[in-house]
Order: sequence, then C-alpha cells, then structure tokens
Amino acid sequence: MKEIFGREFLANNIFGRLFTMGILLDYDPRKELFFFLNSFSSDVNEMRSIYLKCREALFTSGSLVGYWQNQPVTVADLVGEIRILNAQNYDSLKVAEFKEKLKNILFSRKDKYEEFENYFIVDRDMAMVRFLDAINLFLGVSDEKIYFLVDAYLSPWKYNLLNGNVSEIVAPEEVAPIQEIEVAVSQSLDFNKIKEELSKMQEPENILIKLQELSNQYNDPDILSWYYFDEQTGEFKWRE
Repeated sequence: MKEIFGREFLANNIFGRLFTMGILLDYDPRKELFFFLNSFSSDVNEMRSIYLKCREALFTSGSLVGYWQNQPVTVADLVGEIRILNAQNYDSLKVAEFKEKLKNILFSRKDKYEEFENYFIVDRDMAMVRFLDAINLFLGVSDEKIYFLVDAYLSPWKYNLLNGNVSEIVAPEEVAPIQEIEVAVSQSLDFNKIKEELSKMQEPENILIKLQELSNQYNDPDILSWYYFDEQTGEFKWRE
C-alpha cells in the first residue's frame, strides 16, 4: 500500500482523519501503528520520518471526535488537553474527570445518529483507553526510539518478554541493550514492587514495554498509566 500512496497521504488519512473512526470501529491505533511502521523496518530513517509525519498529522488534526457542552471537539483539541493533564503531575482526580469527559465526547454522537450503535460497538472504557494510550505514545516516544519499540512489540521473543524476564537483546547500535531485570508478578500486582524493579532500567522505553506486557497479561489497561510523560519537566515519571 505504501508503494501506491505517498507517505504524507497515508499519515494524513490514517491518523489525521480516521483516528477516531478506527477506535470506534474497535481498532487499537497503537497496534495498527506498529504494524504500519514495521513495513518500513528495512530503513530506520524512513520509519522515523513516517512516525513523525503520523504524529504531526494526529496532533494537528481537525477531525471531529464528538461534542462537549454542545460544542464540537477535535483531535487537536484533546491533544492539547492531554498535554495539560500530563503536566499536572498525574492529579488522580483530574485524570478521572478527563477520562469520563473523553468517554462522553467519543460517544456524544450516539444521540445524534440512530445508526450509531449499529456500527460502533466498541466498549466505552476500551475506546477511551485506546485514545489516551495512542496520544501518550506519540507524546512520550521520540522518533529515535520508535524502531526499538516497534521491533520489541512485534518480536517479543528477541527480548524474552514472554516469560517475565527482560534480558539483553540484539538491537541497532544506537539503542542501548535492556538491563536484565526480573519482575516477580502475582495475581495482585504490587505497584511499589513493580516501580522498584523497573526503575532499575535506564531507558523509559524499556519500562513502557514491560508495563505493556503486564497490561496485556493481566488485562488491566490502568497499568499503562503508572508511568507517564511529564511535559513540564520533559521527563517520564511514576504515578504518585
């Protein structure tokens, strides 16, 4: 497909126009992004370039998400709100309020169109989580690290992520290998224990990968919110 359409066309249409539609149709934009970027895996610089184009298309998108207090809300509007939210050191009350607001915006057109539920059957909570996760991925992962993240997601066997261990990997020269960390997990995850163990890792991307694995393993999207990007300081932080 990338041979037929230009990179700008794909970036603008997939993330600039169809982002919200995809979520409502029960697609996970992060997963789709990783598979899309993997088609450029033979050229790291090209992958970085298309990643930046996708991010720019999403962050400046005037595509309608829904309505709030009878006013139209675009993707770009919500990106701005998420930036502000991330800069407030993860205020749990404000995060909870925003999540509820986002769910209402995503499904606000339900009352305007009778056929809405016939097409958009995704769970409200899942839609909200996927929207936030995708935006925060673009906010938190630089183009220098995207190759590593895509490769780790699609080829976890290289990183020993399937058995609860993270060991040294074969990675591009500019990417430092992951430290060997073993996280003892149980049916009741201990946030402080996870934080203590994963904090030994030097790269934020490695922590994000491990949290993604735990989130999938325990079917708990909230795990992904434990570690977030603080735009005010320009650093990743653990939730208080």
